[in-house]
Amino acid sequence: MGHSINPNQAPPVARPRSPLKVVPTATPSRPAPAGATERIVDSITTAIVERRLMPGTKLSEQKLADIFEVSRTLVR
Repeated sequence: MGHSINPNQAPPVARPRSPLKVVPTATPSRPAPAGATERIVDSITTAIVERRLMPGTKLSEQKLADIFEVSRTLVR
């Protein structure tokens, strides 16, 4: 992916249909922690509030699962 969210960095100018820019906090190949759902919701909400992800952007379950390294079922 190559895109990351840095809370200490000024948010980029929001563009319609920009690629999803959300950073997972889990490390690869680890099972989802108990708070994974809350972590994912918080990351997406923060990206919207900071205008790194435009409100109304369509989010693919599979893309979110890949970004956060969790199962697709968890992001449903």
